[in-house]
Amino acid sequence: MQFVDLSSYRCPMAFVQAKLAMKDLGRGETLELLIGDPATLRDLIPYARRCGFSVESETRPQGTAVYLRPQH
Repeated sequence: MQFVDLSSYRCPMAFVQAKLAMKDLGRGETLELLIGDPATLRDLIPYARRCGFSVESETRPQGTAVYLRPQH
């Protein structure tokens, strides 16, 4: 599992960093992103689904953890 802490970033930088991490993710791997910016979360989840990722999330005190897995 790869982990990227984006809790200190705001959109659009957090979104860009998340996209870069998604690009490097191999089949069968999981990417965990920690996101603190609600705008990034609102944009990233639909984008990841459109790109063929399964998406799960959980709220944590420091932000929202988003788990992405490629489905193709």
